[in-house]
Amino acid sequence: MRFAISAPRKYERPRTEHPSDYRRGKHRSYVEPAFSSQRARCDQRRIAQDRQADPHSYDEHERMMYSGKLEFANEHDGRSYPIHHLDSTSIADDPDHSASSVDLQIGGGAMDGFVTSFAGTLSRRGVEDGDPARVMGYYNAADVPVYDHLAREFAVCDRWFSSVPGATWPNRLYAICGRAAGSRDDLPHNLPPLYNQPSFVRHLDADGITWRWYSFEGGTLRFADAHYALGHHDRFAFFSRTNLNWKARLEVRIDTQAASFLEDAARGTPPSVSWIDPNFSNFNPIGFQPNDDHAPADIKDSQEFVLAVYHALAASPQWEKTLLVIFYDEDGGFFDHVAPGTRATWEHEWRTPMISESCSPAPRHGQPRTGTH
Repeated sequence: MRFAISAPRKYERPRTEHPSDYRRGKHRSYVEPAFSSQRARCDQRRIAQDRQADPHSYDEHERMMYSGKLEFANEHDGRSYPIHHLDSTSIADDPDHSASSVDLQIGGGAMDGFVTSFAGTLSRRGVEDGDPARVMGYYNAADVPVYDHLAREFAVCDRWFSSVPGATWPNRLYAICGRAAGSRDDLPHNLPPLYNQPSFVRHLDADGITWRWYSFEGGTLRFADAHYALGHHDRFAFFSRTNLNWKARLEVRIDTQAASFLEDAARGTPPSVSWIDPNFSNFNPIGFQPNDDHAPADIKDSQEFVLAVYHALAASPQWEKTLLVIFYDEDGGFFDHVAPGTRATWEHEWRTPMISESCSPAPRHGQPRTGTH
């Protein structure tokens, strides 16, 4: 096996603090936030991501697809583009996933417009020799060994759909605030992504429930909820403080002296609710690699990130009271064969990966549970 991870009870406490210490290049990965509820009497860690790699889904269509018994394809300009295994763990060009492109990709539920949409995107960007077939690619267990392990050992939601059939920020707003800002698209590129939607952490503050937002740069909460745009520095910390350079002092939105997520997990002192943002940026002056599974980032960096989160929690004294949720905010414009459902608010939301890990009740090994959202 190219990747193996022992059961949580056999984990030794990590001797290192930074995700890059986990044999970078062999175990790497992407993720985002963490979440928890007082009623569940558990710490919860929620990791959200943009979608480029999809953990194994356990419905019958996926079983047939991975076994080669079921084929899916998109037609474009008289040519068929079937699904295929990608030969690279990074994709240079980001498929458009604005509202109009999503409508084209989903095609009213036919799921037949992904190649056409990506071909149009490559053309508009003037990409020479661009390959629209890449949007039909997938990764296997050898490419995403961390997800493969988690999908086999814990619950996978086969019917977890994004809240908005559109761009990134409306879906991030739904994840954080339970609503968008009246649009399926991001704000224009000449405007910063600043919103004023009440977030779920306001309820945590009102009930006296501890929480902290961990990230590699300014947390997404500061952009989503104006109440937390400034101040509240004790609630924002780095995912890791290892290898921080002098430029970290310029990041005034994060308390550089606060314990990192990896430190809190190792000490058994995390808050009741933790939300972990990945590094979304392709340019981070502090020095972290992008690890959000969003093209053009390398999904191997994401695998390292997810492994670091899981390892830190599994080795933590709080493991027996922890629920970890790994999810993506939206599809990212990549092909999926499952036609989305509809709601009164939006039509045709697309499916995104989601894995839930909890110690109680513990899922039986080899018997993944499925769920619907």
